[in-house]
Amino acid sequence: MSRFPNFVLLAICVMNFVPKGVLSQPQVPCYFIFGDSLSDPGNNNILLTQAKANYPPYGVDFPSQRATGRFTNGKTVVDFIARLLGFPDFIPSFLSANSSQILQGVNYASGSSGILDETGRTVGDRITLKEQVLLHRVTVIRLAIQLRNRTEALNRLNRCIYTLGFGTNDYINNYFMPENYPSSQQFTPEQYARLVAREYGIQLNILYENGARKVALLGLLPLGLIPFELGRYGPAEAPRLNAAVELFNEELKDLVAELNANLTDARFTFLNTTGISSIGDMSLEQLVPCCPIEPNFNMTCIPFNNNICLDRQLSIFFDNVHPSEDTNEPLANRYYAAVDPTDVNPFSIHQLAQLQI
Repeated sequence: MSRFPNFVLLAICVMNFVPKGVLSQPQVPCYFIFGDSLSDPGNNNILLTQAKANYPPYGVDFPSQRATGRFTNGKTVVDFIARLLGFPDFIPSFLSANSSQILQGVNYASGSSGILDETGRTVGDRITLKEQVLLHRVTVIRLAIQLRNRTEALNRLNRCIYTLGFGTNDYINNYFMPENYPSSQQFTPEQYARLVAREYGIQLNILYENGARKVALLGLLPLGLIPFELGRYGPAEAPRLNAAVELFNEELKDLVAELNANLTDARFTFLNTTGISSIGDMSLEQLVPCCPIEPNFNMTCIPFNNNICLDRQLSIFFDNVHPSEDTNEPLANRYYAAVDPTDVNPFSIHQLAQLQI
């Protein structure tokens, strides 16, 4: 079975959606990215944390052929989204963005970060959702100074795309890790999903107050099937873990509906990662990571060990948690173009970009 049975149709749809000259004419003024290691472009490089990817074999297929801090062999999902939106360059990390670059957006994502403040604390420093939202307020101030007018800065932000990819660590680095966190003893899966979604909603409202009007929330993969959780719990427990994650995805859909009802001059959407992904159709052999895994922190590749799989186009995961570039690209394409009506709810990223707010 092909990993992506709709790939040819998908390619045609994406080509039809992307206007001619898109690389020189972005569809929106700017793109702001919030998230965890699935979106981190290198913000964690200078943090005191085990969650780093600034060493080989990470980046082996990146255009520069070097590790940048991205937790994959090449480009991330948000790198591909930026390209589809027509940005000629990668969206810079918050820590590297200069005054002219912030006009086109900033990437605040940080490996091991979560929606809850305590998520990922056993790994070390990280920029949590709350902290990323605070950093965005700094960016708004910088934009207001650069444009000499806060109202003009907010008007620009109103037309930009925002994507947020959070929740993975709230499960794999919190709820599914009872030896380090009490959350699974304190809350049922239903209670925990509501708790995390409620905190998400608080921060999304703060983003709205600081100019965000076109906002996409990335749903979670079936985390019981990532190599890290398969190694910890085994295949028999995957349905239980996936069911807990799906409760959170359902909460995200409800949150999007609530935000769209209450914030009528904004548009939020849910991107159905589980529905788009083919991971549930894979054999266990196909879910083996491409790189040798670090034994002391067994989510990431062993540093400088280049004994990696040769045909990375066939690898679903590059390490024990993070998808390969060839998994990321089709996900991004369907977030953008929505080949199937269930891919997004209610808007694709392309539709979001075209909306007049």
